[in-house]
Amino acid sequence: MTGSKMMIKHDLALYMENLQYQMDQLVEQGLTIHYGKEVSPHELLGRFDVIICATGLKTTLPAIPGLDPNRAMDIRAFLYGGMVIPEHARRVTVVGGGIAGCEVACALAREKGVEVTIIERLPELMKGVVHANRSMLLWMLMGKGSPSGKAEDVLTQPVKAYTASEVFKADPQNLYIKANRKRSDPYTPWTTLIPDNIHNPFHKRLDPDDTEEIVIPTDFIVFATGGTSNNELYYQLLKEQAAPEIYCVGDANKPGRAWEAINAANEIGRFI
Repeated sequence: MTGSKMMIKHDLALYMENLQYQMDQLVEQGLTIHYGKEVSPHELLGRFDVIICATGLKTTLPAIPGLDPNRAMDIRAFLYGGMVIPEHARRVTVVGGGIAGCEVACALAREKGVEVTIIERLPELMKGVVHANRSMLLWMLMGKGSPSGKAEDVLTQPVKAYTASEVFKADPQNLYIKANRKRSDPYTPWTTLIPDNIHNPFHKRLDPDDTEEIVIPTDFIVFATGGTSNNELYYQLLKEQAAPEIYCVGDANKPGRAWEAINAANEIGRFI
């Protein structure tokens, strides 16, 4: 699980450690696990009573004019690779201000000591995240708090953030963004975001054409812009009727959080 690579996700790392221990125990009892193996529908056809596809997401770097793919990575590949940034990189931009992008930005600033900037297309960071978690992470990004609660662990260089902003081009040293002139302060951890399905008579919509161009000096870019479900194998198996029961879980079914994926897998595991 990629999120467990960050120090601020130590609870998730402990969960993964415990899960790996349980898997190792099951292997000793006869469970067969093939690591690093890619399978085709033909290999699975008629061999199992139940097949569960947990094949995750497909991600690609956005088509931004001037973007050098050698100095940019998708967030999942970045985390899988151990959060390694180029030796010369001192300024990192995270494109995407959802929960994953903000966590990586915080981890980069804390663990790598680099200058970090977040670019988010929506008017608010971490939209849809529960208020307590959102406000805590905003507080840390601002350099006002730390995961340990200790003053020495507070970020010495707060993370910059631009909301209601989009990247429109790049060059070897910079990203160029169009930022809404009426964008609000991204760091208001005391503010509770109102869900989209609740009408807010005080909400003022931003004029999408009222923008300014801002240059962001950047040595390395991490894209936390999501992906699409990698469900081709699932549908191929259904077409081939490869097993009496075939399921699709996690991001392969619908992109979401670890909580939904774990619960969905648990439901299937208990009732097959």
